[in-house]
Amino acid sequence: LIKLLHGQVRFTVAKDSQRPFEVHSEGLSVRALGTVFEVYNPAPGDIRVAVQEHAVSASLLAEDNPGLTEDSPAAIINEGQHLHYRGGSTLPAPQNSDNSQLTAWQQQRLFINNRPLSELIAELNRYRTGRIFLSDANLGNLRVTGVFSLANPEDTLHKISAGLALQETSLGAWWVVLHR
Repeated sequence: LIKLLHGQVRFTVAKDSQRPFEVHSEGLSVRALGTVFEVYNPAPGDIRVAVQEHAVSASLLAEDNPGLTEDSPAAIINEGQHLHYRGGSTLPAPQNSDNSQLTAWQQQRLFINNRPLSELIAELNRYRTGRIFLSDANLGNLRVTGVFSLANPEDTLHKISAGLALQETSLGAWWVVLHR
């Protein structure tokens, strides 16, 4: 049993019914069915499970979910699917996904498709020293699409700023504020 408190991890697991491989994260239980999968918990109440090979089962644990009296029925997430759990007492249905996008972080790339700038900044902050801040919460709603290199986060930040006509102000060596 692995408890993921925060972060992202990829597992390659051989099927062994005598020793099931499980990952728990914020009340969500994921059991491997002989597979390659990843679990990503970037923030409280935000857990993503993606399957690259075979399948996993996911269920909600009653002990960690006050609205449940027993563990929820398992949802099967098959190869090429993901499940995005945002809290609550029910699991959403698995969705089809693009494995190249799901595994991009392993090649130091980030795929963003029509997502808010705030989401891109949160991801970029994981890969750089210091923090990036937005001067205005409305800037976080700007939509962004692209493939970004995580190998050089500073260069990526400059390209994002230029592409969205934003200014960068450095506050010391660690903080950068994006503004109009």
